Order: sequence, then structure tokens, then C-alpha cells
Amino acid sequence: MKKILSLLLVITMLFSTVSFFTAADSEKELPFIDVDEKDWFYTAVKYSYDNGIFKGTNEEGTLFSPFNVMTRAQFATTLFRFAGVNEDSYSGATGFTDVPEGKWMSAAVKWAAEKGYVKGTGEGKFDPTGALNRQQLATMLYRFASFTFDTSKVDKDILINFADGEKVASWAEDAAVWAASENILKGNEKGDLLPFANATRAQVAQILLNFESFCGGTDADSFLNKDIVLSVNNAKYTEAKNIIFMIGDGMGFGIVEMTEYLYKDDLYKGKLAMNYIAQKSAQTTYSQNDQVTDSAAGGTALATGHKTENDFVSISPDGKIDYMTTLELAASKGKSTGVVATKSVTDATPASFTAHSVSRQNHSEIGIQQLDKLMDGTLDILMGSGIKYYRGSDDIKAKLAEAKDAGVNYTESFDSALDMELPVLGLFDTYMEMDTTNPENPTIEEMTSLALDKLSEDENGFFLMVEGSQIDTYSHNMQLEYAAYECYHFDRAVARVLDFISKNPDTVLIITADHETGGIIRPCEVNEETADSTYYTSGSHSSRSVPVYAVGYGVEKLNRLNENVDLAIFVAELLGEDDFGTKSVNKNLIVGDNADDISVIAKENEFSEATDDGLLFTFDGNTCELTIPAEAFNTDPADIKNSRAIHVEITNAGDDYLTVPSLFLYGSLFAPTVEFIKAGDTVTVSYIISTGYWEDNFFADIDYITLCQTEPIFDFDPTVARMLLGDIYVTDRGLDD
Repeated sequence: MKKILSLLLVITMLFSTVSFFTAADSEKELPFIDVDEKDWFYTAVKYSYDNGIFKGTNEEGTLFSPFNVMTRAQFATTLFRFAGVNEDSYSGATGFTDVPEGKWMSAAVKWAAEKGYVKGTGEGKFDPTGALNRQQLATMLYRFASFTFDTSKVDKDILINFADGEKVASWAEDAAVWAASENILKGNEKGDLLPFANATRAQVAQILLNFESFCGGTDADSFLNKDIVLSVNNAKYTEAKNIIFMIGDGMGFGIVEMTEYLYKDDLYKGKLAMNYIAQKSAQTTYSQNDQVTDSAAGGTALATGHKTENDFVSISPDGKIDYMTTLELAASKGKSTGVVATKSVTDATPASFTAHSVSRQNHSEIGIQQLDKLMDGTLDILMGSGIKYYRGSDDIKAKLAEAKDAGVNYTESFDSALDMELPVLGLFDTYMEMDTTNPENPTIEEMTSLALDKLSEDENGFFLMVEGSQIDTYSHNMQLEYAAYECYHFDRAVARVLDFISKNPDTVLIITADHETGGIIRPCEVNEETADSTYYTSGSHSSRSVPVYAVGYGVEKLNRLNENVDLAIFVAELLGEDDFGTKSVNKNLIVGDNADDISVIAKENEFSEATDDGLLFTFDGNTCELTIPAEAFNTDPADIKNSRAIHVEITNAGDDYLTVPSLFLYGSLFAPTVEFIKAGDTVTVSYIISTGYWEDNFFADIDYITLCQTEPIFDFDPTVARMLLGDIYVTDRGLDD
């Protein structure tokens, strides 16, 4: 049966290879006099030549030299061209003494080394002319692929199908397993994989054609493909001219994962566009006065860098200070600005970027401020729903008439908006929520595309906020499929933005949520057998951490557990403003690799083991608690003021997924902000402290913290797990910003 399936796969690959070339392509002639149409490698060479991956080996470009051994520098260059990287962006010193700048391979070697796809040979050298054997090639390609694509779905035992499979070096085994599983690296007619054999140029051309079969294709809407995702993940980003902030209202990790599962057949290689972004992290969302934020306080934190009370819109908790928003800051720097939403433009999140009010319910007040900004040049484009609010009070109707007289182009027709000059106010539905199933209404992707087209005409750049508003709406109603529908269409807008970024590397994109809605519980691995186990725990917001995806210049600063205010502070820094918002203070309790800390904890816990990497602890159903005594703390508990959250770095050191423990403190059990950690992964888990403990010296009399493994959530959850304890720190924050 396996042989039949393998034969079918080979036949499928042959047919997919043919599909790469159109009739026009087939009429083109290769310039290489040493490549004949009858050669086994002809199709692969033609693919590589037509796509600019391979060039000739002589000055005239007439020789391909198919049987020449591929060198390390040559393969770095082929990957460089495959990824479509701009050569000029990687000019300058390469970091290797034997690869001087300005040579044909210099930019490619510099790029591949910076990305970690290739490594030096020691003593500052790269060995550019060194021959590349097949397992070395597979390893470089594996690193390249893993940065962008899912390389985890493999047949772990596939190497036993090759007569010399056991000869693959241990350092190359993962790469060889992946390459063989995906039919990228194949054996010869004798069944040998030949890991130590040098790779020829013809073989590499064939391997790259096989790799195209692995990563080629597009999504159902032809929005996304390998060229875009490779460009986004391999570009050299320059200082931010454009800033795009995308907020999925209520979008937690659970709905993202379920959306990807439910829409996998419509997605490019089964993944959401946002999940092709290499840098993924998280942020906590609590507000100034509650461990569970609403959209107004959550939006305010993301827009201004300040915490405020629930219901407040970009204004201080005492209602006396209007916090400057990043949109207002961008406008003050001479940039065009825009906001897109699928609910009313006067709703909490779009209001947080464009207005200031003591209540998110003050729709007329918010709308009047938005119209003022459209008139004075602070805001250039505003699109979404909410016609009824702009027809509400006499004051806002008068302000709308004034705005029209002042040159603001107002429309309730998306087709009309396409041809309008800025500033534009487009309201496309009467109700609070835009009917996103009505074909008469524009999609969030269409509105985002329009905003990008118009705002990008500004030579000074732009700031754009896009909200997928109704992920939250349907999660409040605990309607998973509808919430996933909204998340999917939000992701369509993300795909359009990634396309824009692939052509504009001076753009920064941040995707996140203002909070999680519904407390979605889902299995660690969502598949056909487990998907039905997913459920909402409530119709309310939760205190869970939410995703942060980031692309562009300087975004590595967000590659950690963030507070929501950190994102606005980062955007302000991109805009040249270092004094913006209110930063929180983190104070270490435990340093995970400190031998003294580990020793103190190990003495308190029988089933723990001190290792070089930290404290290893086993939860086995009977042993359910890990006690962390106060004498192990690096910070005096009396010095911790107004604590908001405790953060614990946990590595799953077992072979199955880890159900994250709860935290027991002062007689209260605090739930973690994530439920599971996959084998081998490290996650910083947050425990948001309830508001009753938000006071000075909460930690002053603390004796210990306990991590408790509670009852499994699902019947199929593992009961035995090995946990490596890392750093533990506390977020310390003043009650009044």
C-alpha cells in the first residue's frame, strides 16, 4: 500500500511540475548549450532559469554546468534569489574574512548568515568555494523553510526507507527527515539517500523545483503566496515610514487557532496570513481598575500607552487629561492617518485612536471630535459603520454639514469612496455593526486596500489602524463559527497588508487584540478528533493574554511578553517620541538559571531536580504542587508595590503537551492566561491578580507561591508532565498614572 501511495505521489509531483510552465514559457529556449530537452534535469533547470534562481557559469551565460558541484556560496545565492530579496539591502561587510563585500555572492552570504540559514566554518570564515554535500544542503534549506513554513508534519521513520539512511549525521537528521518526507530530497535508483555525496547544480535545480511543490500555490482568493510570505520574512527593513496597527477585537489565541482549523482549505498552505509572520509574542490586557478590560480601556492602552478605567476613551482615570494617541502623534509628524472598522467608527476601539471621552457611550461627542480631526488634517480617512450616530443629535448633524462645507468628502457608497480625494468619511451601514455578510457592504479587506492606496500617496508616510470589530461581537454571543468568520475576513485584510509590506519594507505592522472574549477553551492540538471539544466558558471578556504579531524595523523589541501599553510606547518611539505613555516596572522574584534560587526551591520540593537549565519538576497526578518559598526571592516582597500580575517562564520538558498549572497565593487560586504548552516550547505565563489585592504591600507578608496542577480540562489531557521552571517576575504599577 505504501508503495502505491508513493507512486501516486510521484505521479502527482510530475503533473504539478508541468503546471509551472505556460505555453509561452515552453516556447522559450534556454541559453545553455549543455542542457538538452532530453536531460532528466531539463524541466528543473528551466524552472530555475525562468525564475531567476540560476544563471550561467560563464560570462556569456551559455553554460549551466549541470554536473559541477554546488558550492556553499552558490547555494546561499540560490536561496537569496528564491526568496526574492533585494540585493542592495544587504550591501556592505559580510562578517566573513573570505567573503569580501562587493562580490557576486556577498549580499546573499550576508543575508543567509544574518537569518541563520547558513553558518561560518570558524575563525571568521565562511568557505564560499567549499563543496556542499546533500545533507548540508538539506540542513540549509530546512532552516530557510522553517523560518516561514510549517516543517513539523513529517514521517519520523522515513530514513529507514533508504539503504544508507542511518548514515545521516545526527545534526542533519531533522532536516533530512523533513526533506525526505516532503519528497524534496529523494534517493537514487538503488534506494540510497547519499547524504555525504556532493550536490551538483542539476540536483540542486531539481531540489528547488521539488521545494516549489512544497511551498507553491495560493489561497482561495489569490491573496497570498510564497513570494509574499518569503519577501515579508526575508526583507531588510528600513526605518518606519508607514505604521499599520491591526486590532482583532476580542481575538485571543483560541479563536485564531479555531479560525485556521475551520478555514484551512481556503488558506495558503492551510495557515492564516498572520501566522506566516515569523515574530509572534503576546501581551497582557488588564485595565487601570480591573483585571478584565473593556474595549475602551484596552483600546486606550494600545492607542496612548496609558492605562485607564473601563469605559474611558483615551482620557485619564480622573477625566482631566486627554492622552495623546499615536494617530494624533503621527499626524503631528506630518503623516497621513486613517481608521477602518467593521462596527461604528464611534465605537470604543476606533474612538480610542480618534477621540477623548469619559464614556464610550458618548457617540455624538466622539463623532464631533472625529469630524473636527477630518477638518483640521489630523485624520484623513475614516471608514466603517455608524450612520445612525452621525444622524443622531442636532450637534453632530450640524458638525457634519460644516465638515462637508469645509471639504470633507462624505459618502455612504463604497464605490463612490474609491474615487474621492482625501479627507474621506465613509459610513456604509446604519447599525452599530456593519452587516459583513451583505454583499452591498464593503469587506474589511476592501476598505483596508482603499485606505492603503490613498494614504500611501503621502510621501511622508502614514499611520493606519484597522479593527476587525465583530470577532468580539459573536464571541459575546458564544457563536464560534460566526466569530471565526469575522476572524477569517480580518485575516484577509492582513494578507493585503502583507502584500503591501512585501513592496514597502519601510512599513511596520503590528497585529494584536484589545482583549480576549469568551474564555475559549480548546485542545492543545486542534484536529478532526478534538475540534468539537472547543467551547466558550462565558459570553464576557477574559484576562487572558492575546497574540502580538510584528513585522518591520525594530520589532524585535516586542519579542517578549508585553503589556498592552508597550505597543503604543513602541509606536511612539518609531515616530521619534521617547516620552510617551506610562511604562510598568518588572521586578524579579526568581532568576531561573540562578543556582542559589534553584537550590532553595529544590529543597522544598521532593519531585524536583536542579539542572544546568533550571529547576525540573514532575507533575504526575499524585504530586500536584510546586512550592516556591519567599526565601528564594531576589526582590524583597516589601519592595513590591501595587502588583498587577505574576509572570512565570515555563518550558515543557516532556514529550506530550503540558497543561499549565494555576497559581495559589494567599488562599486564592489564579488561573493562567494560557492553557497548554507544547512539548519543547517555552512560554511566559501570566497570572493576573484580582483587583482586591491591588494595593501597597500585598507581597509584604508572603511566605510562598505555589504552582498547582489542577484537574485536566479534557479527558485526553496528559496527567504526567515535566516542567522546567524559568524566571518569575512581578509587574509593579502605580494606581494613578
